[in-house]
Amino acid sequence: MDKSTGVMLSRVLFDVCVALAAAMWTAASFVAMVVEDQGQQSFASADFWEQQYSANPQEMKDWLSGYDSELKELMHGTLGAPFSAPILEVGCGSSPLSQCMYADGWTNITACDISKEAIRAAIQRWPYAQGGPKYVVADARSLTKSFGESQFSIVIDKGTVDAIACSEAWDYELELVARQLASVLKAGGTWLCISLTPPSVLLPVLRRVPWADLDCIAWKEIHVYTAKTRS
Repeated sequence: MDKSTGVMLSRVLFDVCVALAAAMWTAASFVAMVVEDQGQQSFASADFWEQQYSANPQEMKDWLSGYDSELKELMHGTLGAPFSAPILEVGCGSSPLSQCMYADGWTNITACDISKEAIRAAIQRWPYAQGGPKYVVADARSLTKSFGESQFSIVIDKGTVDAIACSEAWDYELELVARQLASVLKAGGTWLCISLTPPSVLLPVLRRVPWADLDCIAWKEIHVYTAKTRS
């Protein structure tokens, strides 16, 4: 990568981090503090998210899009799997997405997050024994350690890739996440990612993984990536 390309990508990723911060907090001064004082890498840090979810353990936050009619239509049209298919939501945080999908008929959902506090709060809100998604602490960069290989027909991500893209070693870590996503998917499985990160940054990294199919479309002023593993 030459210097000019590196500078351009740094600018793009800085903009992603600012947008991610703005999606989390509306106070401009706090957004500036997150991005300028703590640095880009904060969003990829387990400690950062632990602090955020510990401060507001009962607050629910849906990243980029809630499970509205448009997202439901997108998912039903993209996933192409039965409602009983095993699904993994990566980086669930405090989002009610998995619970909404369960209520909509998807019956085999696991949701994971790097934050122990986020998972503890989710389990308190929606105990697995009462029916619903299963919540597990897991890092998107080492999913196979938590779940093994070829376990899920579908993996869903809303915003986790963006957080990883804000890390100092974003290129290495995004590839690591992509390979882990492919590893936990069954043959012919689908990864669906809703993201702020533009295809000019993310697609070159994703193409290092031998997907059977990889695509990106514009949707609601953000990006939707889909990838399928080989059958």
